Amino acid sequence: MHDRGHTITELLRTIVLVTLVAILVWVFAEAESLTTRTIHPEIIFETDQGATLLLEIDDPGWRDRPDLTIEGSTAAVAAAESTLVKPIRLRPGMEGIPVSPGEYQIDIRAALRDATELAGKGVTVSRVDPPMVRVRLQQIEERQVRVQVDTTGLDVESPPQAKPATVTVRVPSRQAVLLTDATFVRAKVSAESLQKLVPGRRETVTNVPLELPPELSSSNIHIEPARVEVQLTVRNRTASLTLPSVPVYVTIAAVESGRWNITIPEEDRFIPDVKVIGPSDAVDRVRRGEYRVTAQVILSFDDLERGITSKEVTFGDMPSSLSFKADMSIVRVRIERKPAEAPK
Repeated sequence: MHDRGHTITELLRTIVLVTLVAILVWVFAEAESLTTRTIHPEIIFETDQGATLLLEIDDPGWRDRPDLTIEGSTAAVAAAESTLVKPIRLRPGMEGIPVSPGEYQIDIRAALRDATELAGKGVTVSRVDPPMVRVRLQQIEERQVRVQVDTTGLDVESPPQAKPATVTVRVPSRQAVLLTDATFVRAKVSAESLQKLVPGRRETVTNVPLELPPELSSSNIHIEPARVEVQLTVRNRTASLTLPSVPVYVTIAAVESGRWNITIPEEDRFIPDVKVIGPSDAVDRVRRGEYRVTAQVILSFDDLERGITSKEVTFGDMPSSLSFKADMSIVRVRIERKPAEAPK
């Protein structure tokens, strides 16, 4: 009885082992069996940064994701499908892709033989739809272009300077003709960077990006370096200016002018060291002489009747945004009533 049970156990083990081997053989055979699959990977034609040629598609019928039929073992096709979720990149110099300027028809199937994304994957490309694509290869030219700092919205004391002042623009030959001596690339300082600047102090803003003019905007044009430094001084919104000497004028009502003799001592006829404070643009107008500052002694009817001997000056006829400070602001005044004229 014991021998019979042992025999049954051995039999079951044999059946399980044979079944496992059969499954493995089937799985291996299935993996190695040939299969065909149509996939739609993205194909990108590109040129390396720094290359002397630009490859562009010039074919309205071309699709970035053509129908690609591949053949191989089931395992190889599955592996290729997994790999080709990333784009296939084709460049000048690969099989079937020229290396001289001109227009060409490229056989996609032939070009894919040299694609690293398919090399060594154990699959072959049996069909591509569309099978051909028309491309254009252009020579890349290098030109030196000046950098201009965009001062829009900036209140600066002097023209900003970019370092370097010129950059290299790598441009396809067809667009190179648009470059002239007047062409410039724009450096625009961000609002965030401007907020960090101290008004009135020369500062350097780093990593300022450069922008191409609208007529040259293209992903195929590169600027080297792509960023520059900009040195600038943001104008202090509140500026000051010290005037060494401001003349004193006497102001009275016209009806009083014939009744009084008014004199100011010679040493009080100018106010020294008058400090002008206010918005930088208004202070600049004072500096340029567009605003003429005068100190005025304004005498009222009561001042004249009382015969005051001194009074504080005011700085009139000036924008209300300006203020004035002076250590000496009171001047002496001598007021005498004119003798009445004898009747004729």
